[in-house]
Amino acid sequence: QHEVGGEEMERAVVGNRGRRGGVAQVAQRFDFHAGETIPAANGQLEVGDGSIEELLHLLLLAEPDEERLQSYLDAEYMRVAKFEDEAVGVYVIVPQSGTVYELKNLSIAPGWQRKGLGRWLLGHAIGIAESKGGREILVRDAPRGARGLFERFGFQPEGPDLLLQLIPE
Repeated sequence: QHEVGGEEMERAVVGNRGRRGGVAQVAQRFDFHAGETIPAANGQLEVGDGSIEELLHLLLLAEPDEERLQSYLDAEYMRVAKFEDEAVGVYVIVPQSGTVYELKNLSIAPGWQRKGLGRWLLGHAIGIAESKGGREILVRDAPRGARGLFERFGFQPEGPDLLLQLIPE
């Protein structure tokens, strides 16, 4: 078992807020398994369901433009990290084509930042895209403070955007 801030994070409960069931196949560098959790502090951190109302404050951290935010609130791949039933992180990844996905939002609650949760959720998002046939993941206008996280995952600058190319095994 690994702590949230540890170098490796291997387990998560995989669920969704969207229309389909959980996904067990994700990026191999993160060995997620459906039905498992990550121990965090004095409880369990899990990825699962959440309502728009409880997530809006988190989503607005990364996307202050409410009109743009509204354009993807019904996304099929919106995942929520919860600790003791409180939403502490969220991401939204949207297919742009059969092989290209765009990470629209990745937000972490202020008290959970710099503890590895963003890295964990980004790995989860990459795994979702890869398991659905994604070969490229785009992050448009990545905030300066988050670029290091994306670059550590292999995202490369593409003008103001960042692009990750996934190589199938």
